[in-house]
Amino acid sequence: MIETGALREALAAGRGAALTRTLAALVKQMEKAERARDLKALARLDMDFHWQFFAECPNRYLLAGYEVVRWQLVAMRHRAPIDNAVDSHQVLVDAIGAGDAEQACALLVGHVLENEGRYTDACRAAQAR
Repeated sequence: MIETGALREALAAGRGAALTRTLAALVKQMEKAERARDLKALARLDMDFHWQFFAECPNRYLLAGYEVVRWQLVAMRHRAPIDNAVDSHQVLVDAIGAGDAEQACALLVGHVLENEGRYTDACRAAQAR
């Protein structure tokens, strides 16, 4: 909810073009990291990608809400890095670039939820240690 709120507000504030450029550059970096099987870089780039919604969002209350969970997300992303980073992020870039806020938000929700099981498994594994 926090990310989609930030994305909607960034687009409403006319930050879609800047956001698209930054996200596209991050996806290019993800391509290199994916080819190199550099999971640490993928986790960092994934975090950077999602952070951009807040970097372009004028609503500081959303940013403050995200800061509450940001470091937990960093930990989860490093414990269970995404293995299909390029494909799952490129569709978001495309929707944002097209200016389709509804589609971009729907894709973002799906993207976050598709990773829920991976994060849950990583947390269980960490607790078992």
